[in-house]
Amino acid sequence: MKLERFKYWEKESSGEEWEVEPLTFGSFNLVVGRNATGKTRLLKAIARVAAEVSGESRITRNMRFELETYPREEHSRADWARHTQYLPFSAEMNFRSFKAGTVQHETLTEAFLRGTKSFGQSFEEEVRARLNEVGYEAVEIGVAQAADAAARVEVRQAGRSVRTSLRKLSQAQQRTLTLLTYVTLLERSKTATTLLVDDFGEGLDFESAARLATL
Repeated sequence: MKLERFKYWEKESSGEEWEVEPLTFGSFNLVVGRNATGKTRLLKAIARVAAEVSGESRITRNMRFELETYPREEHSRADWARHTQYLPFSAEMNFRSFKAGTVQHETLTEAFLRGTKSFGQSFEEEVRARLNEVGYEAVEIGVAQAADAAARVEVRQAGRSVRTSLRKLSQAQQRTLTLLTYVTLLERSKTATTLLVDDFGEGLDFESAARLATL
């Protein structure tokens, strides 16, 4: 399943119209532009259409769209929509999945646990290797389960004897670890997915952002 062509129009309640002229996509696409030119809005529009086509939401009263997916059969559009993931910039990045006809949202901790349960220790090793390739010196990634708190991902970095909880990592570290966990899980699951990532390099220095882009 692959998104090949996308056209979009919406009208907000204030009367403002916004339109995306037909775009043709490849396997990997980088949207570049000045601030306030609509990069985030474009990703949100694609995610909004995916939610509409999948049946997750019904909001067509203010929008029109055209899209082509490959393969071009009607069921492929629905499959594409269900497997589209939108990872926003300003909010927690959760994974979206359909189970028993309902939409569920999976946190980083839940996704990491699913990966280690399904693929064993090699899953943690691959996520950690990729995290280090970006520029972090992680020697261990694990999940802590306290009796009085929810499970949480923790990272032990080089030169430290204890692990640091996700919330105490920098925003750039949190986003990078989350993105690499999701990508690794998708690859290991052999799941064709449209992955929309808003500003994946935010907070990273140039070299680290370039390494992440390469990954």
